[in-house]
Amino acid sequence: MQVEVLTPQAPLYQGEAEQVQVETSDRGSIGILDHHQPLFAQLTAGKILIKNGSNVQEFQSAGGFISVDSNIVRVLSD
Repeated sequence: MQVEVLTPQAPLYQGEAEQVQVETSDRGSIGILDHHQPLFAQLTAGKILIKNGSNVQEFQSAGGFISVDSNIVRVLSD
């Protein structure tokens, strides 16, 4: 799936991933895999993990939003 992690300052990550894990305000910790159902959720402070094989990228979020649609994941965060 295609993943974008965007901040007001600059994009932090743009590329392929096998899994994305975030902390949401109403669903707790969620993991997103290929072909996940459409989703829009508010993020809470916590980690954003992007996994692609053995490569794991970790970012810290102060909050924001996640959008999943058509195998594209967009994380908008501070």
